[in-house]
Amino acid sequence: MHTLLSILKRLFRSPSREDHELKIKKQVSMFRKFEERVCSTLNNKSFKNSNVQKYILRQSEELKNYKNILDFGSGTGDDSFYLSNIDSIRKIYLYDPIYKEKRYRKTIEKIPFKKKKINIIDDFNLIIEKVDLVFSNNVFNHLDDKQLQEILNIFRNNKCDILLSSNVEDTLQSTKKKSLSKFIKNSGLYRRNYLYFLKEAGYKIIWAYNIKDNLSSNKNIFICYVKASL
Repeated sequence: MHTLLSILKRLFRSPSREDHELKIKKQVSMFRKFEERVCSTLNNKSFKNSNVQKYILRQSEELKNYKNILDFGSGTGDDSFYLSNIDSIRKIYLYDPIYKEKRYRKTIEKIPFKKKKINIIDDFNLIIEKVDLVFSNNVFNHLDDKQLQEILNIFRNNKCDILLSSNVEDTLQSTKKKSLSKFIKNSGLYRRNYLYFLKEAGYKIIWAYNIKDNLSSNKNIFICYVKASL
């Protein structure tokens, strides 16, 4: 398996013939196109139908070191579908508030996961003690600061490491109050300095990257791996 650094160098170097392979269609709203995205999962087109940060997260070497994973904000389940094929992973818990709606629950249950590994759950607090890694792709940006702090504390108190991607402010290292968090009205999402929030929750930053979003030129993406204890 390639190292994360080699993947980043290959994906984000100067334009080349490989860049054509990295051009992907803009993701559509989960709620409006849920069925369509699940169909792409069923066809297992994991790279062509994924954004770049998702591809990097899936290729991270660290995944092989974990047995029980919480896919926090699992949506259509395409990340969990991919992770279920990693031999060292024994159990994957899919959590997303949308599963409380029957139509979404029925749709996600149609995916041909490796059944012994997959558990679709309604409350992550009931299984968090079993989890050693939280995997989360572009979900934390839906939470306000208080919600994020509460969830990070729950994960940290249960010694869960985290592998995540999310929107971030341009200044990755800034700890100035005005740079910590910003609510974007037109998208309804939060952009923030995740290094600050993660450190405040007691996490150790193992690696972190701030890159341009390949789907939107005016966005940055924060990708990181943190540990609850060393």
